[in-house]
Order: sequence, then structure tokens, then C-alpha cells
Amino acid sequence: MSKELKERIRAVTKGDEKLPRFSYSKIDTFKKCPTRYRLQYLDGKRSEDTTIALEIGSLLHKVLECKAEMMIRQEVIDYEFLNRVLTEGAKDGNETILGTKQLRRKYFDKYSTPDDASGMSYVEKIELFKEKVLPVEMENGDWIPMSTEMPFEFIWDNRAIIHGFIDRVDKRGEEYKVVDYKTSKKVYSDKELPTSLQFGIYALAVLNKYGALPVESEYRFILIDDAQYALTKGWEKRLATALDKILDSVGASEKKETFIPKPTPLCFWCPYNKQNPDAGIYRMECDYYSLWTPCSKTFDVNKKWDALDMSAPKRRLVF
Repeated sequence: MSKELKERIRAVTKGDEKLPRFSYSKIDTFKKCPTRYRLQYLDGKRSEDTTIALEIGSLLHKVLECKAEMMIRQEVIDYEFLNRVLTEGAKDGNETILGTKQLRRKYFDKYSTPDDASGMSYVEKIELFKEKVLPVEMENGDWIPMSTEMPFEFIWDNRAIIHGFIDRVDKRGEEYKVVDYKTSKKVYSDKELPTSLQFGIYALAVLNKYGALPVESEYRFILIDDAQYALTKGWEKRLATALDKILDSVGASEKKETFIPKPTPLCFWCPYNKQNPDAGIYRMECDYYSLWTPCSKTFDVNKKWDALDMSAPKRRLVF
């Protein structure tokens, strides 16, 4: 199947500028909720809100990126420096990444409160990362890191530019492995692994750049010291079908200028839902959210979708 996939991807060339651009996040957003897709990517209402989960994720990604770069340069790993980045933070271009010292002050209550899945607080999770994950990550002699935060873009089937970054690409002989770091409080359900859209896109990026599909695709859960492998037998055909279906759906929604909401418990964390305690200036943008909360696990919604409702989510012009 890799031959068929290779025939459907190619490098971006001059003249492709008019093709729509999609990252995995953009595609996944539409898949989960077209209304959120419209608000974020078409109306341009991008939330600048930050959360402890996002900031911890950025910090730990940076620490592991620094370690990978040392290994790529074949340097002795400077754990004193890595622990200093973990504690004090770092600059990443124009962005300032806060360290655990600042984050503990900024999110004092949330930093010390155990979550409902792992039963650990960030205090405990960071200690686990420092003592059990950081010292051994990438130390497997078989796989050697060759790229970190690898940028990519390619054309899918002459219809869209797919772009993004891969946390880490490892090499073993002539074989490739893709690793994506997760700071989730639990691993994924088994049904999410066989045809992981994220790893499928990353596999296409590796195929486009190196001419071979990765033989392993690993989710590395760095706050609970766990791992899962994605993409089971036959994933190539399933991915192509899923990618075509989503792009067709995006095109149909944009043509009709109608973006049907999909209320689920995920609404609780949506920046356009007023029930989200971390939502900011766009918290009143969506009326179709699920009423599910961690304390009230209901299937009810705030407002049901009605295609005849003139206030239903449609594309708004952005000037």
C-alpha cells in the first residue's frame, strides 16, 4: 500500500499556493466539531487563553527537545542544564516558556490537586518525569533520534497542503520511528489507535521526506510514564479513506456555509463554551454546547441544532 500512498503525495511546488492548508490539529478540530472549526479557522477567533496543561506540555516538550538535540549532536547529556530548564523555563524564539517554579506559583491550587484519572497532582507527575522519564528517554540503543520538532508539508492527492511538526523521528538502520509526546492524565482508548489520524499524517510526512513509511508510531505519555503504539495492519487504506472523507466534508460545509455542531463532553474544555472555567473573551460564541461537566455527567445540551434556525452556525466573513 505504500506505493499507492506515495502516488497520492508529493512535495509542495510553485503554483500550489492556492490549495487549502491543513494541519493535523485543523483536521481533528473539524472532525470533532465543525462549529469550533468555523469559529477558530474561518472566523479567526483564536483563543489566546492558556491553561496549566498547555504550559506544562510546552515546558516538557522543550526539555525533551533539548535532550534530543544533545544526542543528535552526539554530546554528553547535560542533565544539570535540562533540570534547570525544567525548573526555570527557557526562551523559544519570541516565546517565554515558564518553568515549574513559576507555574507552581501561577496555578497554585491546580498544581497541587490530584486529577481524577491518574490520581496524581502535577507535583507528583513532574517528579515522576524528572526521576523516571527524563533519564531514560531516547536511551534505547536500537533507536537513535535523528530529528526533533521536524517541520513538514506535502500535497495530498493534489487537493490540499498538509503541514505541521513531528515531536521526534528516530532511526534504526534504514527504518524510521515517529514519537509524539503526550502530557495527558491517561492513555487513549484502544479504538483510537488502529487508524490514528495524527500518526497517519506523520507517516505520510516521513514517506514524503525519506521515501519509507515508519515501522513504529509511539505515543509517549511523559507525565504518567506510559506508552502506546498506533497504526495496526491495514492502516494505510483506512487512513486514505478517512482523510478523503474529512476533506470532502470540509469542502461541503464551506460550500454550504453551514457547520453543524457536535456537542460532547469535550465541550467543557472548549474556549467557546461559557461553562469552561478557563475560557476567555470568546466564551459566549457557541450556544450548542453539551451540559456535561466533571461534576454533572449529563447527555443534555444547552441548545439543540436546528437547520432552519437562522442563528445556526454559518461562516462569517472576516475582514
